[in-house]
Amino acid sequence: MEPVEPSGSVSRALKGLVRPPALLPNGVEFSVHEVPKGFARELAMVLPDVEQAGLFIVPTFQKAAMDLVNIGPDVASEKDALLEKVCTARRPLKSRTPCRMHSV
Repeated sequence: MEPVEPSGSVSRALKGLVRPPALLPNGVEFSVHEVPKGFARELAMVLPDVEQAGLFIVPTFQKAAMDLVNIGPDVASEKDALLEKVCTARRPLKSRTPCRMHSV
């Protein structure tokens, strides 16, 4: 994948952007980024056996009804449901992509 070239005066946050944000039908928003140099060392500590060449970061976002920093059974239930939405959304991609996926 080739990075998207920012045009004009764009913030540093878009440097390394490979795919701009997109919203999936189930409400999960994602984007694809090259691994920033400043983040590569920390990533190597979390995934020590993973080759970083050609590695991309795919952050995901979705709306929550509750404040997820709270604790309790209702919050835990919503966290589980939101995580399941992300896992369900990545299954078709995982089956069509000739690469390994790592969740952190």
